Amino acid sequence: MIDLTKIIQTTFDGSDMEQRESIKIEGSKQYKNSSDVNQKINGIIKIMYSHYCRSLEAANSQKRKHPQNFKEYAGHWLWSDDDRIIDDINVKNILIKEYGYPSEPKINKGESYYYQRNKSI
Repeated sequence: MIDLTKIIQTTFDGSDMEQRESIKIEGSKQYKNSSDVNQKINGIIKIMYSHYCRSLEAANSQKRKHPQNFKEYAGHWLWSDDDRIIDDINVKNILIKEYGYPSEPKINKGESYYYQRNKSI
């Protein structure tokens, strides 16, 4: 089981846009520059977490439904990625095993905001 608190600082609540962007950039560099699968996974989780925080903030301000926990959001994010960010099949398979795919995706392909997605897939 992946422990998010060991990857993301426990003091970060996602509300600081600059810190969120910094975590996303750090995660992207970690994923792209590492050959270690665990480091790549940690990098992707940082990207997903920054997207989760941004999506949650937007949903709250727009009074839309949104998962209140990262794990539920992560499955939707993985489904929407469509190899756009994760091009390492081993990394993707490990993350899918951890977070799964949703039966009814709420994020459009290629996006990261959680909402009632368009009917066309």
